Amino acid sequence: MTTETIINELKRLASNRNVSRQLATVAEQRLNAIKNSQDFLQNRSHKIAFIGHMGAGKSSMIGVLSGLYKGERPRDRSSLEANCILAIGAGGTTVWVVVSC
Repeated sequence: MTTETIINELKRLASNRNVSRQLATVAEQRLNAIKNSQDFLQNRSHKIAFIGHMGAGKSSMIGVLSGLYKGERPRDRSSLEANCILAIGAGGTTVWVVVSC
């Protein structure tokens, strides 16, 4: 079932006079929760922190998500190490802040 199908079904339940008021209220609450989540996710100004032990792949994740690599998007660890602009693979290299728009 797709998200669109679920949203349409919730809208149908919320506006259907043949269902209990309780069910219609729950459908409305779910629709509001989905809308609030969509609004939150569309906002691109969230601050994100990567926390993990040394060697967990924090710099690798930042490099891929921020597009900090040369050439094609890395497909595996070896292509990431070869093309990433950040120093990765040694562990203990991420001691800075990246702000990506």
